[in-house]
Amino acid sequence: EMEPVLKRMGMIDESMYDRYKVGDYVKIIHGAFEGTEGRILDINKETGTCRIETLWFGRPTPTDVEFAEIDIK
Repeated sequence: EMEPVLKRMGMIDESMYDRYKVGDYVKIIHGAFEGTEGRILDINKETGTCRIETLWFGRPTPTDVEFAEIDIK
């Protein structure tokens, strides 16, 4: 329950990445794409970003977001 709060505060622990896997469906909880849902295509632990495949205008579109901006759906 605390993970989303810690993420928003920028307090990301390496163990938080273990909860997410490529193929998981997530919801973007913060930023320009807030409320958008999609599937994880890639997780980059070094940069703290994830590539999420979302649907825009009926087409699958890859979107790069900060790890702190996602939560398991």
